[in-house]
Amino acid sequence: MIKRLIVVAIVTVTLAGCANDYMSSDVYSASQAKQVQTVRYGTLVSVRPVNIQN
Repeated sequence: MIKRLIVVAIVTVTLAGCANDYMSSDVYSASQAKQVQTVRYGTLVSVRPVNIQN
């Protein structure tokens, strides 16, 4: 019983660590947002919301 509880706790903590917003493709740091990008002219096909962390 105790072993099962420990295994469940370890799995829960591991999976919670994987749900970190910093690893998401929608989260950028302030330094990443300030970088110079190449400008290309064309038609805007789609957009998506992103978060900029301090």
